[in-house]
Amino acid sequence: MNHEYMLLTGALRVFQDFSSSNVKELSFVYDFNNEYFNLLKHKYPIIDIAGKGDDLSKALNLMRWVYNNTWHNGDKDFSFLKPNSISILDYCFGKGPEFAINCFLHAVIFTECCLAIGLKARTISCLPFSPYDFDNHVVSMVFMPSLKKWVMLDPDTNAYFLDPNGNILSPWEARQILAANGEITVNTDIDTKSNKSLRAKSFRAKTGEYKEYMAKNLFYIACSRINTFGTNRTNLGASQETLYLAPKGFNIAERELANRQYRVENSPPEYKKMLERTKKDIIVEKLLISLEQFMRE
Repeated sequence: MNHEYMLLTGALRVFQDFSSSNVKELSFVYDFNNEYFNLLKHKYPIIDIAGKGDDLSKALNLMRWVYNNTWHNGDKDFSFLKPNSISILDYCFGKGPEFAINCFLHAVIFTECCLAIGLKARTISCLPFSPYDFDNHVVSMVFMPSLKKWVMLDPDTNAYFLDPNGNILSPWEARQILAANGEITVNTDIDTKSNKSLRAKSFRAKTGEYKEYMAKNLFYIACSRINTFGTNRTNLGASQETLYLAPKGFNIAERELANRQYRVENSPPEYKKMLERTKKDIIVEKLLISLEQFMRE
């Protein structure tokens, strides 16, 4: 076990109290009937792709479809794209590496495809402890009625976590096992075509790298309260809320301000302007939810 992995999992182990909340009343919203979902289903065969199996098989089929028909690029500015499944798919679907997209856009596509077929889903930002980190990761969590639980699915790398008995895991379950330095694996078809560093490595190497990557990025999590087509404040205005699941005693605003400053100081001029414009959003008090609230349907 390498030293960096032990440090990352050790941080997860020390910070495991997620009982704090400043949100008294919380209900997540899942809009399955947005008019644009009909257009999504008309333009892209997601009903046929999902198939006629159980809820988990439908979600996995959709995740693999998104992964197999798109590519990854985490270094490009995608502000020109509207963050909704139709706009993103129209830009990148089946067009090869030159039209690659980042993990956030992958998750938006997949989350909205799940919502369009009636599965509760959220796009979640998985965030690291260190403010001196340019990177984070965005995945989806989907509720499986047949399993009576949430599962974490990553359309950017075609990945999900499994326990020793082969049970698919939620974000919290994965975090707990990583924190305990326990046995955790990933699916055997993880990241078979990516242009990222996982490409052409053995399954064992891919598993180890993904475990370390998620151990870094599962320190705290952000998600939206309202989940629908184009889930963001631009479309939904003040009614949309960003909710944070963070360990007790962890100062989210302080970490994110320090991270923004670090990015500004170490970014190209054109990126600095964008970062400075969004700095005011960080100063706003964060809506902190407890683990119990986060795990609600």
